[in-house]
Amino acid sequence: MDRIIQQILKIDADAQQKLKDARQRREELISQADEEAAREVEKLRSHSEEKIEMVRRTEEQNANDQIAEIRRKTDEQIAGLEKHFAEKEPEWLEEIVQRVIG
Repeated sequence: MDRIIQQILKIDADAQQKLKDARQRREELISQADEEAAREVEKLRSHSEEKIEMVRRTEEQNANDQIAEIRRKTDEQIAGLEKHFAEKEPEWLEEIVQRVIG
């Protein structure tokens, strides 16, 4: 009888140890999963920031190109107006003088 009780106690102790080991392993796996998830989140965040920076640089370059084109066209228009004024200035001055003099 004592032997049976000893075997039951040993089986119970073994079961308790296996349960303790399983719980510890579960906690280790949860911890590893949390760490892996945190690494993945960081990797995705970093990748997203790189993409955002690339898009920002591309859009900034596009904006700068558009600004340069607008300035170029504006300069062309100003040059055209200055040329037109220079060509018409004597005529316009004469016209103004005639209108004033009468």
